[in-house]
Amino acid sequence: MIRFGRHSGLLPLFTLLALFGSGPALAGDPPPLTTARVLLESGRAQEALEKLLPFETSESGDPEFDLLLGWAWLDTDRKDRAAFALERVLMVEKENARAHLLTARLLAKRNDRAQARTHLDQANTLALSPSLQREVAKLRLELDEAEREANKRAERASRRGTRFAGNLQASLGYDTNAASGPAMDMILIPSVSSSPVSLGTSSKANDWVNTLSGTGLFQTPVGEHTYLTGGANLSQGLQYRRADLQETYTTGMLGVAHQIGSETISLTGLSQAYWLDETLTRTYWGAMSTWQHPLTQNSYLSSYLQYLNYTYPGSASYNTERFAIGTSHHLEAPDASWNGHYGAYIGHEAAKKTASLSSAHDLWGFNLGGKYPLADKVSLNGSASFEKRLYESVDPYYFQPRKDLQSTINTTVDWEFSRDWHLVPGVYFVDNDSNLMLFKYNRTLTTLTLRWDIDP
Repeated sequence: MIRFGRHSGLLPLFTLLALFGSGPALAGDPPPLTTARVLLESGRAQEALEKLLPFETSESGDPEFDLLLGWAWLDTDRKDRAAFALERVLMVEKENARAHLLTARLLAKRNDRAQARTHLDQANTLALSPSLQREVAKLRLELDEAEREANKRAERASRRGTRFAGNLQASLGYDTNAASGPAMDMILIPSVSSSPVSLGTSSKANDWVNTLSGTGLFQTPVGEHTYLTGGANLSQGLQYRRADLQETYTTGMLGVAHQIGSETISLTGLSQAYWLDETLTRTYWGAMSTWQHPLTQNSYLSSYLQYLNYTYPGSASYNTERFAIGTSHHLEAPDASWNGHYGAYIGHEAAKKTASLSSAHDLWGFNLGGKYPLADKVSLNGSASFEKRLYESVDPYYFQPRKDLQSTINTTVDWEFSRDWHLVPGVYFVDNDSNLMLFKYNRTLTTLTLRWDIDP
């Protein structure tokens, strides 16, 4: 039997374990509300959260516990978790001044200044301690400053008429298949040989790549409800080992958009030129007509018709014309904290007179994507697309029709570490599954991008 005398060395140890132990809460243990409040008031939100989380299942619904939990979630930038906890408090205690203040802070982080002011006004009608009065006054000043800055931007835009935005970015990445070639160095191509042939530099090859790019967009009114829109993009890739795979893109667009009530219709001309190893490899020109129809205050439907005319200088047998029609549904949270979209399309690429019929194919696909906040000024962005291509005639290499299913997934984390400056790590994956080995490949590109947003 162990005795705990006044001189026992075990008593201080057990006391420390009781105060600071990190194990799960025992049944019947009261939640450490006083300790959590002291930690929160001293700016140690993560420690407070660790104290409260073991009791979340048993204590959720208790206003005092939920208030501290929501406070801890908010101060550790878990805004969605904070919102649920604070909503539970205000459902039970509509006159909880601290809950109104924390909710106002949450809404301010989400740029919903009007609702934030509503909660501050509600807090002001209640009995406030001097410290709460100072916090309310401080937040109101911050909201006023944010409102003034937004008004200044709107005033500059209205005074100028023309709106401009753009970005410059530089990225470093590792590409597992810079050539977009098959994984095997030798494959069977029936039209060439009865035995496997070497693909040489066309097979899979990894490499490091730098990319420098810039984008500019503008919109200017040309009538009461009509706008001229346009933009351009330039992108230059620099390979470390495979200079023959260096890519350059230039893309341009110019169009007109017209509002009819709540509807918006637009017609935009499109063009692009693509160089591979300083050789002009592909160009296209075309147009896209878009109709945008609002469904609710926070969602809309966008449908389009597209025509693109592809030309491959030096390889006229690949020249095609693309026709496509598609629609997508776009939606966002009422406070604009997250957004998403999904859509589908169908189309056809027809071989031009100079092209081989093996280039013509039917296509259909769908896509989805969105943005979700992870913390203050940090967001997760993702998109995925799937396209099925069924070629019309026999492939000249394999003497059978070609069928492809291309899947792409793109994921980035966007951190705005300073105003208009972003650090963006990302992963891009593409898999082209084909019944013909020459066209079957996958590719993963991992990048770290520094981006400067330009928004005068």
